[in-house]
Amino acid sequence: MTDPNQTSSNPDQTGRVSGADGLLTRESTSDGSMGGDARELVENAAAGARVGAKVGSGYGAAIGAAAGTAVTAVKNKRTRRRLVIVLTAPTLAGVLAWTMVIVALGSLVADHDQARDGMSQAAAGSDGVTDQQIGIYRAGAESSGVSWMLLGAVDRSAGHWAGPGDPPYGITDLAAFNTDLTRHSLTPLTAAQLQDRVAAAYAFGRLFADRLAEIDPDVDADDLAAGAGVMTDPADSDRQILAVDPDDSHANAIHERVRSAFISALAAMPSTTATDATAIFDAAYRWAIGQPQTCGTDPFAQIAGDPGVPRPTGAGARIDVTVATWNTLYTNPAARVVDGIRSIGVAADVIGLQEVTSSRKRAEIAARLGQDWQLYAGGDGNNTTPVVWRKANYDLLAHGAVEASGLVRIEPGASGTVLGPRWITWVQLRDRSTGGAFSFVNTHLIPTIDAGGRPARSRPQRLRVYDQQIGRLLGLIDKLKAAGPVIGTIDANIDARGDATYRDPRWPYAQFARHGVSTNWRMLGAPATGGTHDTRLIDWVWSTTGTIIPTSQQVGDSYGSDHHSLRVSLSSAAPPLPSLTTPASGVDAISTGAGGPLVPDRLTVPGGVPGST
Repeated sequence: MTDPNQTSSNPDQTGRVSGADGLLTRESTSDGSMGGDARELVENAAAGARVGAKVGSGYGAAIGAAAGTAVTAVKNKRTRRRLVIVLTAPTLAGVLAWTMVIVALGSLVADHDQARDGMSQAAAGSDGVTDQQIGIYRAGAESSGVSWMLLGAVDRSAGHWAGPGDPPYGITDLAAFNTDLTRHSLTPLTAAQLQDRVAAAYAFGRLFADRLAEIDPDVDADDLAAGAGVMTDPADSDRQILAVDPDDSHANAIHERVRSAFISALAAMPSTTATDATAIFDAAYRWAIGQPQTCGTDPFAQIAGDPGVPRPTGAGARIDVTVATWNTLYTNPAARVVDGIRSIGVAADVIGLQEVTSSRKRAEIAARLGQDWQLYAGGDGNNTTPVVWRKANYDLLAHGAVEASGLVRIEPGASGTVLGPRWITWVQLRDRSTGGAFSFVNTHLIPTIDAGGRPARSRPQRLRVYDQQIGRLLGLIDKLKAAGPVIGTIDANIDARGDATYRDPRWPYAQFARHGVSTNWRMLGAPATGGTHDTRLIDWVWSTTGTIIPTSQQVGDSYGSDHHSLRVSLSSAAPPLPSLTTPASGVDAISTGAGGPLVPDRLTVPGGVPGST
């Protein structure tokens, strides 16, 4: 196909003229007055600065501004005479002043454009677009005549707004796409070039620019934000934003003209994204003006009153739910985490995640999950514990987070010698089909504290952190269970078998029992061998068993993590299980699988991969 580094200057071929070619082929637009000459000079200097900034930042912009000035002088003899007078004036001050004007203009334009682009990149990043992906869209946009924001939005639409499209940009019918390219005198794509996201972006951009020119030749394919300007934020008088002023009829008319033309051109493209034209423009425009969109970290403004207060749920409404816990492993890429969530979610409605360690990664996961799942990560920092659930199945009643522990120094072990803040996340959900409501809690205890089922007393600093974490978890459980059943997921970093064997009063088996809580391993039994992390059962699902109990359990795949997932079904209408205090066999249920026929007495669990816990 055509070399992406070559830009045609033929208006009949591209439908528009841009960049350096546009500057060089531009005719004089002055009306002959001194004011008209001055406006033309500034416009051409600014255009030259923008071209130069793409090559050499501030210095390139200054050189470009000078080049734009020179072009004006060539095209307009009146300007040429005036420049000759200024430049040959026998005063050094005049020469220096003129040079400073050119440099200042170039730097101002470059700084403004760079600031705008930084805002655009941040806004796209909040929607889960990675820096690497933005780099690809930039490369494709470089000579195609469109912005990287437009190409990025098209590709996200092709990927159902969860990631890049496959094939890129929704080009599923290459023959039809090439027919349209040929009709516009553009070089067709080969099958190999279609798999090159940069080459495909260039072709898509060139074709879009031509189609846009057919619809409205006066609309610039690179100017998504036409009509927008700096204005006071209507929601915060102390804040300035980039937007279309609703009180400026001229700006609104420009924006609506551009929006209509872009949407029409996008709808005419030979791509599966044509039916999503409005959403594509709106996303690209939002990125262009630097307005981020919340990607699921706090999407709950519809809750009336304090969202941190659990609501009374009433009695009698049955609850049947399958939940899962999965430590994702902090090095696991976001795309693989999303694949794991979707696989686990085939048979689970609510999932507690651990080690999703950055806000950017959480935002990318939320964006990739799309509209089927909602993600909430209470608290801040790198050790929040997100909860995801099926949006179609549940209404959110309340939500919140409790800081389990702050920044502390600890003995050497997993997570190093400094532990950052850790959080307990909770949501209260109501089943849309039955009206049954429950609270769901997720947390992750400090590692390297367990010595075969008992506290590792050689690590007192770590144990003090554990005491604080378990105390705050139990306090939250007591608060939530007053409103109804409570279910929780936890990476406890404590082996359930050993805890059931020794029942140390400091450890969860005993502590949970004092608050009416039991784990799935206690209620349904544990496999004789294997674990969720290496050979240990350190990932648990627990519940307030006076109101809802587990009925089945399954250890699942690891999906690239060093932990296996664990899925547990629970019901508020389940039959009573045998007593766990004095089992009929005289042996604790966790050692024998005494939960009855609901699970086999032995589960085969593939060994985990050693790593972070």
